[in-house]
Amino acid sequence: MASGGGWVIAPDCRQLFVARYLDWLITTPLLLIDLGLVAGVSRWDIMALCLSDVLMIATGAFGSLTVGNVKWVWWFFGMCWFLHIIFALGKSWAEAAKAKGGDSASVYSKIAGITVITWFCYPVVWVFAEGFGNFSVTFEVC
Repeated sequence: MASGGGWVIAPDCRQLFVARYLDWLITTPLLLIDLGLVAGVSRWDIMALCLSDVLMIATGAFGSLTVGNVKWVWWFFGMCWFLHIIFALGKSWAEAAKAKGGDSASVYSKIAGITVITWFCYPVVWVFAEGFGNFSVTFEVC
């Protein structure tokens, strides 16, 4: 994005940074894998949450690429996946980290807490930036 590439013009004539979504498709599952390993959850639990993450990102991208009320349908589905992730991180994975014992619970709590707090910014920014178009593209990138 800093080089001026990785973006397209969305149907609502807004600059859309496709590179951001491609980046998230790689980096956020890696973050969830790390959290899952620290918490000591099963590989299936990790894969299920990574799938929810990919679906959340995809629905957010689809919402950004559509106009009108359809974008809000995509946003709603993205929020369903988002809430599934937040619930798993805050409840079942936190319980698994506590059950694992040692420093796992403390480390997991700190990393998951930072993750959840920062990830809650995304739906808010999406609503005002790509949803309503109230935020400038420059603000959105920052």
